[in-house]
Amino acid sequence: MAKGVTLAIISAGYSNGRIVLSQVLTITVIVVEVIFVAVALGIIMLIYRKKQSLHLTKLEKPRGE
Repeated sequence: MAKGVTLAIISAGYSNGRIVLSQVLTITVIVVEVIFVAVALGIIMLIYRKKQSLHLTKLEKPRGE
């Protein structure tokens, strides 16, 4: 879906004559997407280190255990 959005931004910029602006916006979208994936992976790794599993039943224990 994100690739479709970047393609739409580039196409709109090309049709309006603002190709540089559309390229900058596309790069920004890609950077935000990469940051999102990196943070999500960090959270998953932290959960795995703490619980030694990513199985949902082991993750649903109360906070005060």
